[in-house]
Amino acid sequence: TLIESFQVMNQTANAFELAEHVTKASGLIKEFNKDGTPEGVARMENIEEMLNGIKDFVEGQKELADATGSLTEFLEDVALATDMDNDKGEQDRVALMTIHLAKGLEFPVVYIVGMEEDLFPSAMSMNTRSELEEERRLFYVALTRAEKQAYLTYTLSRYRWGKLIDAEPSRFIEEINDQYLDILTPIEERRFNPMLDADIFGDVEPNKVRKPGQDTFRYKKPVPRKNPTTPQVNVGNPKNLKP
Repeated sequence: TLIESFQVMNQTANAFELAEHVTKASGLIKEFNKDGTPEGVARMENIEEMLNGIKDFVEGQKELADATGSLTEFLEDVALATDMDNDKGEQDRVALMTIHLAKGLEFPVVYIVGMEEDLFPSAMSMNTRSELEEERRLFYVALTRAEKQAYLTYTLSRYRWGKLIDAEPSRFIEEINDQYLDILTPIEERRFNPMLDADIFGDVEPNKVRKPGQDTFRYKKPVPRKNPTTPQVNVGNPKNLKP
């Protein structure tokens, strides 16, 4: 049977290989691809994120002498996760939450991660102007949770469906007035996404999009580049911004 074949594969394959095989052999990906609804797209993104997490775990296990990256090791690692939201103490800590859950809350410092095209805004928001506007409003909510400082980060590359691909900075960063931005990690020959120049839904003016070599941000002292590099953008006085 199908389940028995998974059990046999589990004896030799690592967690990512097994999970990827299960999603394909079970027909989940094919079924959600045919769906075409926002719910179907969301389910696809959930599967993608799960595979990305398993891939990261397996890659990390390669650095450990006795680790194999098996499904058993992955499940044991997941079981060690704790829910920090249940901690009602007053000590300093980092709170991880979605933007929706952050509505109505404020923090001295806020980090907004994943500021990349097809991630934030998400690929499923590109269908209509209203969906893209909803993503922009959501970004405004996240940004204004910060009382003092907000840090926006994006990666130069990211795992999608278990494969490392190039990433592009979110158009939302481009839309923030330069006076509110400080580049903490200098951008070196940033790849330019021609789609940002296409004036999609009239959201980005071509003459305002900075191409490589045309950066006008105020740079701080250069930081030696490490691999991988995660550029950080510091947004000052987020309360002064308007949606």
